[in-house]
Amino acid sequence: MNARSDIKEIKNAIRAVGLRATPARVATLRLLRQATSPMTHGEVAAELDENGVDKATAFRNL
Repeated sequence: MNARSDIKEIKNAIRAVGLRATPARVATLRLLRQATSPMTHGEVAAELDENGVDKATAFRNL
């Protein structure tokens, strides 16, 4: 699956549950889908921080 179709699928999944597909939500779900093992809140926040998602937004999205 290429990155573009992956993002489209993620956006559709977010919208399917009645949420807006914000860049932070897309980044969060993409990170979690690509993870090969469980991640802690801190690990998720640190990874998302590299993509410009602040810590508070990361925790709200989780």
